[in-house]
Amino acid sequence: MKSFMLTVLIAVLLASFAGSVFAEVILMDFGSATYSGTDSPAHLAGVATGTTWNGFATDKASGFVDENNVSVAGLSVDFGVETGAGLRTVNYALGTKSASAGHTSYPVFDNAAQVDHVVRDGSGTLGLAIAVKGLTAGDYAFYLTGFRGDNSGNAARDYNVAWEISTTDVTDFNASAFTTLANTTKSPAGNWIAGNNYLKSNFTLSTGQNLYLYLDSPGFIGVANSLAIVSIPEPASLALLGPALLGLMRRRR
Repeated sequence: MKSFMLTVLIAVLLASFAGSVFAEVILMDFGSATYSGTDSPAHLAGVATGTTWNGFATDKASGFVDENNVSVAGLSVDFGVETGAGLRTVNYALGTKSASAGHTSYPVFDNAAQVDHVVRDGSGTLGLAIAVKGLTAGDYAFYLTGFRGDNSGNAARDYNVAWEISTTDVTDFNASAFTTLANTTKSPAGNWIAGNNYLKSNFTLSTGQNLYLYLDSPGFIGVANSLAIVSIPEPASLALLGPALLGLMRRRR
């Protein structure tokens, strides 16, 4: 009986700490079809284990779930499109759409999450912005996949990514620090390589701040395939959990 009660009490304690100790993972699959697997950079890194993805290619104001299909309140994603080729200024009122390329159309991605993607809705070689809004204050990491596409075959090539943290919409990325991803390594069977076929970065949000991502490549279309947002547990919460469990076990002996 004591053993059973101890198990129950530990479960209750773990549940009470879950919001601050264990990472929450939100998986986004951009495009018309929604993936339901584990072949992603976040899964390979060991920070994601679930198979529930949010699939969309236009602005999404609500209805997000985490990797375990638990509702995420207050989160929204607002896409933006470059206002003119090479300008690196963004209008979040411009529309986006789903596009697709088959497994053999480009030598980067080989899994279902990467076959379709989001691009500007219209013509022109324009970059793409992603505003992730409504995350609570705290420490996070993001895992982003994408490429640059031409107007016909969406062939994979190197592309540039910048990101900013702000309380207001970031519409000008000219002063941002850009990272170039070569996309030279094919990724069947989880062959994900940071800095080559995906970008991983840590970031911190204060109350009211949002994450803004921008993808482009001069003369080509900015394309986003997938995005994982992972909360990073607070060290203080981790430090408290161990003594709490130990104390509980001692009291039940």
